[in-house]
Amino acid sequence: MYKFTAFIEKHKYGILATLGVHVALFFYFQIATYEEKVDYEKWNFEGRYDEKDDIEITPDQIETPAEQELYEMTKDVKNMVQNVDDTREKVEQPENYTSSVTDPSQNAYDVEEAMKQEIAGQKEGSKPTESNMDVTENESKPKPQPQTKTKTQNQASSSTGIKAETMVSFQLSKRTPLNNNDWYVRNPGYTCGNVDGVVVVDIKVGQNGKVISAKYDPKRSSNASPCMIAKAEEYALISRFNYAESAPRSQNGYIKYTFIYQ
Repeated sequence: MYKFTAFIEKHKYGILATLGVHVALFFYFQIATYEEKVDYEKWNFEGRYDEKDDIEITPDQIETPAEQELYEMTKDVKNMVQNVDDTREKVEQPENYTSSVTDPSQNAYDVEEAMKQEIAGQKEGSKPTESNMDVTENESKPKPQPQTKTKTQNQASSSTGIKAETMVSFQLSKRTPLNNNDWYVRNPGYTCGNVDGVVVVDIKVGQNGKVISAKYDPKRSSNASPCMIAKAEEYALISRFNYAESAPRSQNGYIKYTFIYQ
C-alpha cells in the first residue's frame, strides 16, 4: 500500500497531465465541426408503380341483386307527384306538369263545398242543430256550377302526363290533390339521409279530402328503414285531396314514396 501511494505521489503531475489531455481531446471532438459536405441520395417517387390487386371488387359484387335493382329503379326518379289513375298521354318532359288536370274554377267550388261539409258535418245519431239545419237547407237547393274559363292560360296544368318514375305516386279513385296543387301531397324522399328505399302507405280519406289514417304496408315496400316508415306515415297524414261529393265518408287508397340516397 505504501509503494502504491508513493508511486502516485511521485508521478502525480504526469497523471494529471494525461487526464487533462484526454479530457481536452474528448471535448474537442465533441464540439468540433466539419466543413466537408456529405451528399445523400434523394428518393425518387416518379418512377414508382403501384401494382393492382389480382382481384378487382366492383359495386355489383358488393350489392345484393335486390339492392342493385332498387338502385337502377331510383337513379332516374323525378321529384314529382304522379296519379296512378292518370289516363293522359305520357311524355318524358311535360310542360307545366301536375298530377292531374281540372278546371281552377271547379277547384274553388270543391274547396267551398269541403268547407261547408266540415262546418255542417253531423255525426250519426246526433240531433241537427239550428245552424246545421240552415246549412242543410241551403245544400238542398240547386248548386250553381261556376263558369268554366276557356282560355288555355287558365288551365291548371298540361294535357300530358309524365313518362317516368316519380318520388311520389298515389292511387285514390276520382281524387286529385287539393286545388290540383301537388304540394298538398308532400315528398319526404330526402329526409332520411343516405338511404334508398320504397315505402307504400295505405290511406283512408274522408269526403272532405283529409287523410283520416295512414298505415305502412310492408308487403309492397322495399328496403324501408324506421326513419323512412315514420316519415312516410307523417307526410301521408298531412296530405290533402279535393272534396268529392260522390265519394264515401271513408275512401281507401295508397301513397307510394321513393326515398333517394343523397
